[in-house]
Amino acid sequence: MRIFAAREPMAEYATMGSVLDEQAGGIVSAHVTPEELARGLAAVEALLQRSWELRQDDPRQMLHLALLATGEAGKLDHEALGESRVEDVRCRAAVELGNAYRVSDRFQEAGEALSEAAEHFRKGTGDHRLQARLLDIQASLYGDQRRFDLCFAALDRMIGLYRELGESHLVGRALISKAVQTHHAGDAVKAIGLLHEGLELIDPAVDPKLAVNAAHNLAWLMIDCGRYREARRILWESLRHDSKHVGHLDRLKARWLEGRINSGLGKLDLAERDFRVAREGLESAGLAYTAAIAALDLAEVELRRKKPDEAESLALDAVRVFLSLEISREAHAAVLFLEEAARRRKMTGNVLRHVADFLRQAEGAQSARFEPGQ
Repeated sequence: MRIFAAREPMAEYATMGSVLDEQAGGIVSAHVTPEELARGLAAVEALLQRSWELRQDDPRQMLHLALLATGEAGKLDHEALGESRVEDVRCRAAVELGNAYRVSDRFQEAGEALSEAAEHFRKGTGDHRLQARLLDIQASLYGDQRRFDLCFAALDRMIGLYRELGESHLVGRALISKAVQTHHAGDAVKAIGLLHEGLELIDPAVDPKLAVNAAHNLAWLMIDCGRYREARRILWESLRHDSKHVGHLDRLKARWLEGRINSGLGKLDLAERDFRVAREGLESAGLAYTAAIAALDLAEVELRRKKPDEAESLALDAVRVFLSLEISREAHAAVLFLEEAARRRKMTGNVLRHVADFLRQAEGAQSARFEPGQ
């Protein structure tokens, strides 16, 4: 589970549709028929769309399809379509290739693809939405690399572009992205303010899942700041029974949040119940990593309930799960630190909370650094 994740609706950045609409009235070279041109553009669009859809489930295939799309874009005819429009298409393909490399943690190649995208953009039509998409992925890459000065500069430029376009919803989405990066940079209080501002601007009817995810992000931040009752209010408001956009996994994660809130309020029996329900549900849903973090939260509660053997068993079970998964080097170090503490009977509530919070952050920020001394 990437707790801090803004959705990336592709329609907001698509340039292919306008190109396809306009090509029929343009000049087509003798060796490229309109049908062939349309097929080439459609192939790029279909490959990019499918690549994006796989970003959470299959990063390897996401990258493969983005590479194919880049290859198809490279075959487009400048004479048939117009040089600047071809450059726009190639820019967009390179942007999505950069994003695919980023999702696969291949940051150097991501940067190279985005540099190429910037060069294509310079030669293109100057489309502001395309520029915003480029800035969006550049900001994400800088955030992954913890180059937060560059990250915030890109986000601020993107926010400015959307304001110029009069796109309040997209300004709100960008502010939510900035809140995510601000939290990763270590400023939870500022991140809360940005999330509030973003939530005020987004339109839930346009992107209902973004609204739910942003509210849950805000609740997590409130918990991190010890503002448990505010977190509960935000959580309940996001889970209105009449909302058809709150799915099973949303409710499981909300139950996990409820456990964190009850734990913070000292309601340990309720917290124990919430964490068990969340852990079992997440395991059944195939979210082993997330379920294992919930198990660490449960272990911390069991320590406070004077059940050290149960806490140690839960922690070591979670360790086995983490070590069976593909996790970052820093996450691996955090897990080994926890295992050593448990086996030496030096596992405290602070150790469990620190490791659980780090692993939760590391899933959304692969470049996060674990510091055992905290």
